[in-house]
Amino acid sequence: MRELGTEGLAVVKVFIREDAETVRRFREEFKVSFPLLVDADGRATALYRVTRHPHTVVIDRTGRIVGRIEGERDWGQPVAREWLGSLLRRAP
Repeated sequence: MRELGTEGLAVVKVFIREDAETVRRFREEFKVSFPLLVDADGRATALYRVTRHPHTVVIDRTGRIVGRIEGERDWGQPVAREWLGSLLRRAP
């Protein structure tokens, strides 16, 4: 996924109504380098209409939702990378 960073991809993991200790353990266990957001009050969940987990929302540079997928995905697969790349190429 790092190669899509040059096309504008940024990844943020959102924790919905989780405590700080859960977020800390996740960061340590998975050694993530991307930002982690805690949606303590559920506002981001409501704003992006997230109804189940995991849920991927793709937002373009202007803040518009350009794609979404519910459920788990293997983002290392070529089809997933192509889908994300196509969304990034369409973005303004």
